[in-house]
Amino acid sequence: MAGSPFPLEIERAIFDIFLSNNPRDGTIVIRLAKRFKDWYEYLPYRVVNLLRGERHFFNVKDENIQPPSMQYIGHYIHHLIIGDELDVESITETLQLCPNLHNLGLWSPHSITSFFPVLQTLKLRELSTKMALLSPEEFQSPAFASLTHLDMMDYDSNEWPHWKALGSLPSLTHLALTTCNSINPFMVQPIIDRCQNLEVLVLVSTIMRGVAGSPVGNSIRSQSRLRDPRLICFSMFRFDENQWVRCAKGNSFWRSAEKIIRGRKDGSIPYLDTYRWIDEALFCWTGRLY
Repeated sequence: MAGSPFPLEIERAIFDIFLSNNPRDGTIVIRLAKRFKDWYEYLPYRVVNLLRGERHFFNVKDENIQPPSMQYIGHYIHHLIIGDELDVESITETLQLCPNLHNLGLWSPHSITSFFPVLQTLKLRELSTKMALLSPEEFQSPAFASLTHLDMMDYDSNEWPHWKALGSLPSLTHLALTTCNSINPFMVQPIIDRCQNLEVLVLVSTIMRGVAGSPVGNSIRSQSRLRDPRLICFSMFRFDENQWVRCAKGNSFWRSAEKIIRGRKDGSIPYLDTYRWIDEALFCWTGRLY
């Protein structure tokens, strides 16, 4: 490879395209030449899952061997999922080492308010976490100022009194609300109206899994004003770290939702689906609509 016939900028463009489609081959490519190592050494650390700890992510089973230092790889990390049994201090220390982080899965039993100081130093664009216990004032935290994609994993349409606070997120364009309960259809349109820049609203049910095609509810189907192409109703498994990692690597339910919306607007997908649960895995919209 040292005698490549291509100029460096063309050679890199070729490998950029190749690795964007074959990210798992990054560890092979960086062994081909020093320049490839310089260009792509960061790839294995672009998406990091620390829910089970650093040793599990780096597959280091020997207690005498230390995994790569977070101080070394932290600035490479763009997508991070963390939480589980880690305490606030440990999570905060890790986030402080990831200045280029823009997509965070904070699956922690601790309130997100505990992390406001460090989150305010980042410019997160995507966040997956629990937020139902926040006050309206806390939604106005600078920690959320840059969020375009919010995946709220503890939404309860019947009990959550602070839904209006979603309108205070200035950059929000994509919103997903996950519930273990039934959806209150009369809360859908007010959320759409409140979030003025909203392009995608995904309602996610964990109790409707396996009953794709079932109506979301009789009342929602009768509300003509809810015939909004931006509303997608997915039934799918949640709280699955592997699913989050797949989303971070590009196989995202956001992309599926966007393609369904484009299909509705150009007439290739009927509006009937607006009011029926779509099994995101079985329908494989990404493949059908690409």
